[in-house]
Amino acid sequence: MKACIATKYKDWSCEHTGKGLFLNRLIPALKELGVEIVKPGQPADINLAVGKNVWESTAKKNVIRLGDAHKEKGHKKLNKRKWKAVKEADGVIYQSRYSKKLCRTFIGKPSCPEAVISNGADPKEFDVKPYKSKTKYNFLASARVWTPQKRLKQIVEAFIKADVSDSSLWIVGKNQNFQYDIGKRINVQGIGPVDSKTLASLYKLCNALIDITWLSACPNSVVEALVAGCPVISGNDGGIYELGFSNKGFPFKYSCIRSDEIWDMKKPVDLSSPPKFYQKGLAFNIKDMGYTAKPRFTYESLHISNIAKQYLEFFKEVLGGI
Repeated sequence: MKACIATKYKDWSCEHTGKGLFLNRLIPALKELGVEIVKPGQPADINLAVGKNVWESTAKKNVIRLGDAHKEKGHKKLNKRKWKAVKEADGVIYQSRYSKKLCRTFIGKPSCPEAVISNGADPKEFDVKPYKSKTKYNFLASARVWTPQKRLKQIVEAFIKADVSDSSLWIVGKNQNFQYDIGKRINVQGIGPVDSKTLASLYKLCNALIDITWLSACPNSVVEALVAGCPVISGNDGGIYELGFSNKGFPFKYSCIRSDEIWDMKKPVDLSSPPKFYQKGLAFNIKDMGYTAKPRFTYESLHISNIAKQYLEFFKEVLGGI
């Protein structure tokens, strides 16, 4: 099978976004399964576009991958290119069941085969030494950019409230470097953007990744943590919780905190003003994860090799069983 998976720049390696990171994992995994990746304009069986079409497809069939959708005021205009891609598609892949419901509501319902396939990661990426820390208990909060939607302030407040002695909260992402101690050797430290190897070493170190992003389709950080063997604490907004419960044996590997306010997908939202998170529950889970021995595990269901197999099977379905 020949598949075209490219950007307007012709190469996903120059994309430093979540979707770029995922596709740089998916493409080698598909090659391992015998899929030939070709450039735009070359003969192909499948054209895989992400979010919208950025080149003229010459493939036999077109598949669009959708994660999030614009859900703020003016969403119809903002989602116009996505809807055009959906109408032209022969198959649609969603990152989560939440993503499927969201996209059907705010973009439109397709008239072609659909599949829900999450992001994935390669466990070999996390075969590194743990990050060095002076504290016994360590927690991670990671984002490419800390927007209000990701609720960093509430993570920090809950971490302080948890009051785990001899602990650190490591904050990765686009923010100013900072450090401050809060009695009993409780340390909160922002270390700014880091490379993939450093992030992998933090997953190996930490007792848990904390991700309480409001209305996230399928965050790479949560996928990476669960593949790397780092427990995760999250909310049930969006599609995050679907990742955590993708394996049956999840005690002390994944903890989901239920939100009081669940968006009904009827009215547009203001992502700059997310609802308050259940701080007491978050603090309790931080303390619980902190004082529990870190289990040894990996979520095989999220290994990129298994995700690539699902993509290939869906490509075959779209092609009529070829």
